[in-house]
Amino acid sequence: MDKMEFIMKPEVDTIIGNPIEISDRIIYPVIQISILKSNTGNVKGAWIVPVAVVVEEDLEMFLIRLNDENIDFEELFRLVDCYKAKNR
Repeated sequence: MDKMEFIMKPEVDTIIGNPIEISDRIIYPVIQISILKSNTGNVKGAWIVPVAVVVEEDLEMFLIRLNDENIDFEELFRLVDCYKAKNR
């Protein structure tokens, strides 16, 4: 008898992209990557969605949302700080 495959809840990860430097600003793209797998581990689908951009200017950070989803500002700023620390 064949195993039945069930679709599991998608795995979602938020990622900070490579920074773009323009004049005295640094822009960090923020994307969400989602992967949909079955209970047997087979990938059934994947998608990438731009969520926001974080702009760093004069030692301040600003968030520009690209959709209507609620975004945890502090979490995104923490992710940008981690990205900067890792890539120094």
